[in-house]
Amino acid sequence: MPMDLLVVDDDDVTRQLLKEFLETRGFRVTCAASAESALEIAQIKCPSLVLTDIRMEAQDGLSLLKQLKAMNPHVGVVLMTGFGSMDGAIEAIQKGAFDYISKPFDLEKLAGLLKKASAQGLGADSDKKKPVARSKPVPIDPKTLLGKSAAMVEVYKLIAKATLSNSNVLILGESGTGKELVARAIHHNSSRKTKKFVAVN
Repeated sequence: MPMDLLVVDDDDVTRQLLKEFLETRGFRVTCAASAESALEIAQIKCPSLVLTDIRMEAQDGLSLLKQLKAMNPHVGVVLMTGFGSMDGAIEAIQKGAFDYISKPFDLEKLAGLLKKASAQGLGADSDKKKPVARSKPVPIDPKTLLGKSAAMVEVYKLIAKATLSNSNVLILGESGTGKELVARAIHHNSSRKTKKFVAVN
């Protein structure tokens, strides 16, 4: 059975490429060239899965995410960006995005991610499987963690997911790789950000 998917991107070539490829992978794709158009479609079709770019004219993908979640808390939203940042990843995850991926990406991996989002993000109990979104994160000094590569976006996503947890977090890495910077980022974006941060060597 085809999986319904709404693709939102203001770039015509990207939008058409995604539509053609994802339809070969079992998705029934509807496209929108803007967040405003996507919201109009969502009101009619009530999509359960949305793939949207973040940087778009007029209204961006994060604003669209917030409005889609208000319309349907169970909608699975995957955000695409060519300008990955820690604040962006944290805001996306805390606002309820299923995932946050960096362009350019592997299309096969994207299809697998969307199928996973479809399987986990749909259903009446999906809110039990996903953390509750919190308020906008506290910005971290941009001199702390830098980088826009796909690998750094993965680090930002892990930080974002850790900020939503009350569990202990173990950060591993060689000396000088930035473990304390990651720890500070988690602390300053968590519910314990008003508490004192103590670094121990």
